[in-house]
Amino acid sequence: MKYVMLFLVLLSVSVPHAAHAEIDVIGFQQKMDELNRIKPLQNPKLLQSKDVLARTIFGSKSKAVGTVKDIYVFTADKEDEWDAGDVSDLSVVFDRLRLNDTVFLDLHKMTIIPGDDSYGLPFSDEEIKRLYPDLPRTLGDETERLGVKSLLGKPVTSADGTKLGTIGDLLFNGGGKKKAAVKKLLAVYVKVNAGVINDVGVAVPFQAFTFHEYHGRLSASLPNNEAALLLSYVKGKNEF
Repeated sequence: MKYVMLFLVLLSVSVPHAAHAEIDVIGFQQKMDELNRIKPLQNPKLLQSKDVLARTIFGSKSKAVGTVKDIYVFTADKEDEWDAGDVSDLSVVFDRLRLNDTVFLDLHKMTIIPGDDSYGLPFSDEEIKRLYPDLPRTLGDETERLGVKSLLGKPVTSADGTKLGTIGDLLFNGGGKKKAAVKKLLAVYVKVNAGVINDVGVAVPFQAFTFHEYHGRLSASLPNNEAALLLSYVKGKNEF
């Protein structure tokens, strides 16, 4: 009985966020090659987190009405609806309208138009003020979604717990423009610190990760095979 109780306690405090069905080893290697052909932080086709946060929200009259505080992405696929990495929600403050609570806007339930360096809403100032009291102040089912800010700096391990490094950045679709519409998180920029590897940055496909929350602490893990490939890949690209 005590083992059953222990199991239930563990279930209550550890919440996994699975990013995707497992990527095959060859596919993982190909994705790594694609993402790192150019140094990821210098690749114009990839947007860094600093490029996508603090974007402006415009109302229907092309007037700035608020600011994006965080961007949330799905961590798991849902058939015919979304894929892991798709942007799901924005946390927003309508500070230009003097409405200072942080509210959440669901991109799949509201008409939100991603634009270059901004997002658009089909509402006037007056309509936003009327909608404002009913906009959610918390995110719904957080087990499927995570915020960009919550992931930055978090530890990365293999599935068996071997430390690999930390999340240095998150890389979104850019299409060659630093002010592109943000629709998908493509990769996690991992700063690898393992063995002889010291603080080497590499982009890893977002879909390969599983995210865990334990006692309020978030971490990311890779399957053991992909973790071994990551270390081999970094060693192969660098001299140690």
